[in-house]
Amino acid sequence: MILCFSGTGNSRYVADVLAESLGDMVLDLAPAVSDFVAEWGAYPSMNKRFSAEGSGSRSGATFVSDDGEPFVLVCPVYGWRIPESVGGVIECANFIGSDLLYVVATYGDDQANAGFYCAQMAEKAGLRFGGFAGVLMPCSYSKVKKMPSASRAREIRAAAREHIPQIAEAIRNQGELAFESSGVRAVLKSGAMHRSFRLYEAGSKHFVVSNKCSRCGRCELFCPVGDIKMTEDGIEFGPDCISCYACIHRCPDSAIDVKGHTEANGRYVCPSYREEIEDLAYEDAKRAKKAAREAARAQRTERAQAAKAAADLAAAVAVAHGVDPEEAYRKAEEAAAATIPGKRKGGRLAAKRAAMEAASIAQEAAREPFGRK
Repeated sequence: MILCFSGTGNSRYVADVLAESLGDMVLDLAPAVSDFVAEWGAYPSMNKRFSAEGSGSRSGATFVSDDGEPFVLVCPVYGWRIPESVGGVIECANFIGSDLLYVVATYGDDQANAGFYCAQMAEKAGLRFGGFAGVLMPCSYSKVKKMPSASRAREIRAAAREHIPQIAEAIRNQGELAFESSGVRAVLKSGAMHRSFRLYEAGSKHFVVSNKCSRCGRCELFCPVGDIKMTEDGIEFGPDCISCYACIHRCPDSAIDVKGHTEANGRYVCPSYREEIEDLAYEDAKRAKKAAREAARAQRTERAQAAKAAADLAAAVAVAHGVDPEEAYRKAEEAAAATIPGKRKGGRLAAKRAAMEAASIAQEAAREPFGRK
């Protein structure tokens, strides 16, 4: 079972890719985290009662692995550690069906020594720790970092999609996800610097709401810990902000800012994995169609070669997106056979037709799985 907590969508994206690789399901942790924060606060280490009672005496959520597969926590790194409230949910939870936990964390700059604290969290929860893996995703900490361009963000997500199956393979085999801190600087970041971040930088104390706010309520809806209320006077921030910045990046009016930093650095919301794959599939299919049209315009031998290339591309698109790949391959093979040197003009026309048909199959491959018409 994959347990996911996400603010601006990066961790949910990674969780969905991981779920596809593992054939597993994703459970949204936001309700459990919201309940935890309501009782213990966003930073339970600062709650003396939480520390005094011990995790064994606290009631929490129950997570069940029906097939005995390990639990996988997917969440972001904030201030060089995973959110304390997320860790608190894990420490207090009841785990049934498996006692093995992996942590896959998204980060936009530096994961530092976050894995060390995840190992401590697993120990407090009474779980075996399978290891920690970091996945680089577009940074959303707009108070300090400039948001990546759309093209750069897409490149980063593409690299993540390449990396995640390797993590999934280790989890599938219940192997160890090895992690190491990167030296003294990493230890300092996740230690003293994290405590400074928690005291002086985290939270909503630096948030500013402009008169652009239309009171649509999306900030309240998307706050994963329920720390925002929409009142007659406007937005009211509570004391338990965990600095996920979901309200800032998801505001349709761009009305919430961090003392001008967001206006200067931009906003970012990660698309869903399904949305992005749909878009990529559609672009690939259009590319196949374009290649086939170029094949139709090509002359003599070049026409046959272009037709073969178009058919091969169309077949690959269809296979990648799961619509009748056998038919696409058959058309591609027909196109390839028609390009044999010495074939008469009719052979080249057959290649062109095969390419067009294969490209049509690719077009359907991009449409049907996602319901695009």
